Amino acid sequence: PDYDGLRIDPCLPAHLADLTITRKFRGSTYNIHIVNRAGDEKGALTLTMDGAPVAGCVLPADAEAAIHTVEAVLE
Repeated sequence: PDYDGLRIDPCLPAHLADLTITRKFRGSTYNIHIVNRAGDEKGALTLTMDGAPVAGCVLPADAEAAIHTVEAVLE
């Protein structure tokens, strides 16, 4: 969690190709699918929420509760 929203900064083992988690934050639910195309623990992050690109690595907080689909790709 971050003041402005939910920070996404994945660090996965190199052998883990993808991972799906659910995170509740400030009343909303975030279904986060992380894809490790980098084949390493870290990589350049591309982030989308509900199909729209997100600049940076912080998902904006909602004013009202919602359910979101998040795709985080490590390249």
